[in-house]
Amino acid sequence: MFRVLSGLLVVVLLGGCAENARDVVTRIEPSGVPVNVIYNDTGGPVAERTAMIKKALERNEVQEIRNTCNSSCARLLSLPPELVCVSRTATIRLHAPHWLHLETRQRRVLSDLEFERETMQTARHFDSLPWLQERYLTDGRYRARDNPYSNDMLTISGRDLIKHDGVREC
Repeated sequence: MFRVLSGLLVVVLLGGCAENARDVVTRIEPSGVPVNVIYNDTGGPVAERTAMIKKALERNEVQEIRNTCNSSCARLLSLPPELVCVSRTATIRLHAPHWLHLETRQRRVLSDLEFERETMQTARHFDSLPWLQERYLTDGRYRARDNPYSNDMLTISGRDLIKHDGVREC
């Protein structure tokens, strides 16, 4: 859906299934910089998020996390500080990695080796955010470890990311 508001082109993208729902409004700043305002992002496959991050870097797209940012959405925080910000009222939610079959949407618990590899890979995305990285490694990575269908997640507020890791406020 495309809308023009106050002379700005606005694109609303809504995810097709509740499991990967994304409510994102893209606005173009007067300077020409695209800004993706994230209101509700439930996560999704890491490969899709990696492609989104690559695109944001290539296009210099700013990501504003305004509300809910779950699971793989949190990887947006790995973008350079000038390309990501969070509102104080935003909520970031993290859990253990799990395997997801893209066609059937079936999930399974990872083996211990896969679990260590995947959680360390996720933690590396938070290298510039030591407080968040520590919270993920000591708590978040174990949430829903034995039940990939669980909604048990570590919840981090935008206020805490701004306070403890110096994430830019928007």
